[in-house]
Amino acid sequence: AVIWTSQVPAELSSSASALAINDTNGIAGVQTGPGQSFQALWWLSGVPDILPHPSSIFGSVANGINDANIVVGHGGPAGFHPVLDVESHRALLWEAGVGHDLNGLLVNGSGWALLEAWDINNRGEVVGLGLREGQGLRAFILTPVPEPATVWSMLCGLGVLFVAFRSRVSRSRSGRMPN
Repeated sequence: AVIWTSQVPAELSSSASALAINDTNGIAGVQTGPGQSFQALWWLSGVPDILPHPSSIFGSVANGINDANIVVGHGGPAGFHPVLDVESHRALLWEAGVGHDLNGLLVNGSGWALLEAWDINNRGEVVGLGLREGQGLRAFILTPVPEPATVWSMLCGLGVLFVAFRSRVSRSRSGRMPN
């Protein structure tokens, strides 16, 4: 893995591959270890850090990274190999260094098995490859939906702004100028 800064190459690792970079030079990739084991890793400011696996995952690859340093990729059980295996691959996401199986975000009964996450944009949308029941391999896009608490907080904030605006308009119409 190598990064070029001002047209000068700097080796990041001789046992790793860099697969994606973001606007702040966060880099996602994979290192190979003894016995051809694969381990997802990322570099922040040129310093490598191994990304921990969710439970039941023993090998992984980091394929994409956004500007918030959220990393996506895929992994599998013992003996995992990056070549697609629909029986064992799981799409993964790492946020703040914690690994998550993206299949845990799906609604029960959706008919999907998410196998590989390829990239993530700055809106948090994830693209990858999955297995759709009755349809075989298909590309997918996951679009984040705000949690109800987040939506409620936003609506409360807008309500406070509306009341403040109405109060200001009301005072200006009555001849009193706001401070």
